[in-house]
Amino acid sequence: MNVSGTINGLTVYAKGTMYLKCFDPATNDLIFYSDKIVTNQLQSTVNLGAINAGIGNPVVIQIPDTPSLTQTITAGDFSLQGRALSVGSTVAYNGVVPVDEAVAATGTTLTVGQTPCAPLGGCDIVCTINNDSTAYLIDAESMQVQGFTATEGTTYCVHYYTQSANAMQMSVDTLMSPAVVRSLYTIPLYATEAGQGASNKGSHVGNCYITVPRMQFNGDVSTEGSQTTAATTNLTGTALSYNEACDAGIQCGSSASPKLAYMVVEIFGNPDQFVESLAVVGGNELDVAYDEGTTIPVKYVMPDGSLVTPLMSNLTFAVADGSTQYISVSPLGVVTGLSNGTGTVNITSNYNANLTTSVQCTVTGAPTPPTENVTFALTTPSAGGSNTIEGGGASMTVTVNVENSTSSVVLTATKTAAQSVEIGGTDSGDVSAGGTETNPTYTVNTTSVSSAGGSKSFTLTVSESNKTSITYNVTVTVAGS
Repeated sequence: MNVSGTINGLTVYAKGTMYLKCFDPATNDLIFYSDKIVTNQLQSTVNLGAINAGIGNPVVIQIPDTPSLTQTITAGDFSLQGRALSVGSTVAYNGVVPVDEAVAATGTTLTVGQTPCAPLGGCDIVCTINNDSTAYLIDAESMQVQGFTATEGTTYCVHYYTQSANAMQMSVDTLMSPAVVRSLYTIPLYATEAGQGASNKGSHVGNCYITVPRMQFNGDVSTEGSQTTAATTNLTGTALSYNEACDAGIQCGSSASPKLAYMVVEIFGNPDQFVESLAVVGGNELDVAYDEGTTIPVKYVMPDGSLVTPLMSNLTFAVADGSTQYISVSPLGVVTGLSNGTGTVNITSNYNANLTTSVQCTVTGAPTPPTENVTFALTTPSAGGSNTIEGGGASMTVTVNVENSTSSVVLTATKTAAQSVEIGGTDSGDVSAGGTETNPTYTVNTTSVSSAGGSKSFTLTVSESNKTSITYNVTVTVAGS
């Protein structure tokens, strides 16, 4: 475990804020985004209530209470959406905007060119003319200025209000309810480069992500109008106790200790740069069912002993020599059983050849293959004419016909050395075996049927280790006189 204060050998430095994202906790929708963050400050405090006891009344324990975490963010741009979140308002289109319009009199009447409306905070549809302080009503339907007598042919500057689709609008209510959001902001991390002459060069090596699961803004819509200073957007808020009723995980709270914030540091580059070793859950042994895919439960072993599930595409999976008859494996570590037996899969990181492990995969449930087929030939009497043989090989029925007065029939089989043959059936007593290991002969005594004709029936069962036996049903028929 790393206790040096460095991250993977790097001393990192944080400066600046890349962006801020705010999400609706209920819907997870992104409701605010800014990549113009100027300053960002996260502050936490806690009271340490001292308990004094004993001789001299020393402090014997400090009990923490009243934890607080505040976030002060300033965005360099002017954001109406940010201000709306700060006070719990909403931004709507078709906002009310002022209009300064040059209106030529028609007779003694002035008619404005855009649909007039009341100014925000006012109830009447009014205007002023030529910067005069007197307010005049405007009729909403005819759009004519009321109570003002114009001079025909004269153009007047009429200041009034209308609604524009180009304008967005929000309000600041007396009953503010500042928005509660899940905020995420990113701080870039830098480190000095290694190598001769590069010790003073900084590189962007990672990011620090700070999440406040429940931050409530403080209602600040401060806006500065200055000739020399640009107006910014303030997004200051306070973290609320986060104790959601959801499944345990890094993104969720805990009833034992509600979360105010999370800090995550990510270092770019090799995805397994922190990994100490690879391990397979279950002790590097895996049971695999025949013809079914089973994902290898390989894990990263981290410096603190924790297990992390890797991205399988960052690993190479290969079936070891001598194991391909039992298993196959996909590029994403899914093992398929091909036949009963045990095979090995070797696993190696694509980024670090020293990160490697293996798993023994035992396949069960595969059907036992049958032994190979055996062929038969008629040796005595020689095949031809009325002496015939049919079957053998893939056909499990062998039919032999021989001419009258044949007292002995010899069949020659062709098989492998691993196969054994057992004689059985009705007339097995009339059959004797001979020949060689791969070309055995079977002599059938047909004396009892050689004159009047008749048949002898028996079976030849062919067996082989780890394979299913096959049986040939043989019938030898001697023709009648």
